[in-house]
Amino acid sequence: MKSIHLDVEISEDLLSTFKVSRENAGEELKRLAGVALYQMHKISIGRAAEIAGMNRGDFEDYLADHGVAISNITPQQLSKDINFLLTKK
Repeated sequence: MKSIHLDVEISEDLLSTFKVSRENAGEELKRLAGVALYQMHKISIGRAAEIAGMNRGDFEDYLADHGVAISNITPQQLSKDINFLLTKK
């Protein structure tokens, strides 16, 4: 996959709000981009982990640590799937 380099200007106040150092800001922004795109259902969790620069397991832990659901299945869909599996023989 081809990559590009982006220069992003943010205020130092924002860094202190996120409690991230200047040196780690780029990595944290990549993680946040992965989370945001995953939450908007734009990309898979595997792709989001890749964007975040993490393996899938670590990214799932990162999501959980930040209160983000790993699955976007609704309770109604889960119930429907369980009922389907229970009737399947």
